[in-house]
Amino acid sequence: MDDRYLEPFIGYRLRADVFAANGTHLLSAGTRLERGHVRLLQVNQVVLRSKDVTAFSAEQEVSIKEAVSDIRHVFQSAVSGRKLPVDYVHDRILPKVLEMASRHAQLIDLLHLLQGKDEYTYKHTFAVGIISSIIGRWLGVRGQDLIRLTMAASVHDIGKSGIPSEVLLKPGRLTEAEFDLMKRHTRQGYELLLASGLDERTALVALQHHEREDGTGYPKGLQADQIHFFSKIVAVADVFHAMTSNRVYKSAMPFYDVLSLMWEGKLGAFHSHILHVFIKQIMELHIGKSVVLNDGVPGKIIYVSSSAPLKPLVNRQGEIVDLSREQQITIREWL
Repeated sequence: MDDRYLEPFIGYRLRADVFAANGTHLLSAGTRLERGHVRLLQVNQVVLRSKDVTAFSAEQEVSIKEAVSDIRHVFQSAVSGRKLPVDYVHDRILPKVLEMASRHAQLIDLLHLLQGKDEYTYKHTFAVGIISSIIGRWLGVRGQDLIRLTMAASVHDIGKSGIPSEVLLKPGRLTEAEFDLMKRHTRQGYELLLASGLDERTALVALQHHEREDGTGYPKGLQADQIHFFSKIVAVADVFHAMTSNRVYKSAMPFYDVLSLMWEGKLGAFHSHILHVFIKQIMELHIGKSVVLNDGVPGKIIYVSSSAPLKPLVNRQGEIVDLSREQQITIREWL
């Protein structure tokens, strides 16, 4: 592969040792990739993918692990005291979520970092807080409203602290009775947040993040304007992260496949403007990134249109291909 398809990884840090096909050790985990490293990989025909590298420093990865641990503490406190340790969330978790949200260009890298079925509920809570805050920024939410949105998203699933672990962590499909029990986490979260002294707007996100625009969601089957704007944002973040994550009962899907399903309405009816902004911005984060098309030819994303954000312009070895016009050509793989 031409080394220009590895160039987007310059400045990233390897997550594991890299070996040539014959077993020769090429680079060590933690190496910050420079142009010389990229040439070494190209000579040895090593293909890197996004999951093989991270934009985060070792110190930042420690901070992320601490945030997940802090969220675990919050869930455990909610179980024992039936109240949210609000000051703890505000002082320890919220700053980490806001800091990570400010690094929105590394969102996909963060999702790779938070992969793993262990402690999924806590990782999911952290990720949804970050993604919701990023979406809020993209939609023009600022100041105290952004802080309130981020706070609400960071505790949106706190009601799951009251769901039995045998249901929460069941590796197979839930029975109808078990799913009814799982759905209670929305009301339980709402009541717990109100009892903890948080405002109605924050508590509504816990109650409404599974509601959908067409009334097919739960717990109340609300529609459109009946759902709070913050809840609509968190609904998008919640589904996107869940579907791109490895869970005890389902493996992760590639982010592009998830975006496509959301765009087609196959994962629920989301607010159209929020979803459109989210998908376009996520795709724009990938401008300059390498892909392989379904004809096996590598290419690079060069432009994302507003009208067809999932069908970008691709530089295919010097030829500009508009995927919105070329119906037979699709993206097969993201590198």
